[in-house]
Amino acid sequence: MQESRKTWWRNFDLTAGFMQNLQIGPTRVQVAHLDREWRIAASRVEEAAGPDELNRLVIDDPVPVLATSLSTPSREVEISRYATRRSAAGFRLVPLLADRAVVCRPLNPLFVMPGDQVEMFLSTPVWISVYLNALGGNDGSHVAEIPAAYLSDTWIGSTTVDGEIGYAALTKARLAYKDVKSKPHLATTGVVVRNLATRPLRIDQLSLPAPWLHLYATTDGALCTEGIVLEHKEGDSFAELDVMSQPLGPEGSCSLAGPSRKDVKSLRESGNGRLLGNLNLGNLLARKEFSP
Repeated sequence: MQESRKTWWRNFDLTAGFMQNLQIGPTRVQVAHLDREWRIAASRVEEAAGPDELNRLVIDDPVPVLATSLSTPSREVEISRYATRRSAAGFRLVPLLADRAVVCRPLNPLFVMPGDQVEMFLSTPVWISVYLNALGGNDGSHVAEIPAAYLSDTWIGSTTVDGEIGYAALTKARLAYKDVKSKPHLATTGVVVRNLATRPLRIDQLSLPAPWLHLYATTDGALCTEGIVLEHKEGDSFAELDVMSQPLGPEGSCSLAGPSRKDVKSLRESGNGRLLGNLNLGNLLARKEFSP
């Protein structure tokens, strides 16, 4: 029996001889518990399947492992094996944001009027972090991270020397949280853009500090992060960045679903906040950009 519309970031009880199948957006994950071994397989849903299939959340009931299940890897399926003598019968899935900054480019140029501020909401893919031998109060051992959707590389910097590699993504840049469509493999970040200059501020792209953001779950099961603030001043080619202490947009309380990869204090102390809001982040080198 399939269960849909449930949260996937939780503990799963899986005894030896059984396997668990999940679909999280465009990614299928299969976890098998064998004698002295775990196997994890990941595959992608074909893009031709259509948006309804690509945005589904399906959690099957555990089924017995068949002799042909998870036998050999292929171009379509990646399989990893983990040997163990432990007897814990569970695993845990935890969502994380990207391990690099994500350059988000609106589908159409967006202008913020002089002396004004707007809120926009950006959705980016999460990584599925897998912990094995997790049962009860045991957190388990972290063994793998599976990107829920592929992102292409891009260069973030004012020159080809000064900068770093990030990811590229297209975004609809919704101006109201209620207009964001929740998807199981995406997390939404609310961004406040303040234009303190005397001319309209054109936003072609901005860089989301993904490694420094936690993941939260709303009461209806959507993923979101802390809000961020970008403040642009007269004559500057960048925008100062700050990270809020809570999500921006959702109503009601949100619960912590996944940790940040880096401490936000290191972002503030390094001064990188001046780059993360840059209005001209360099040429996008990506062959293909993710578009939610």
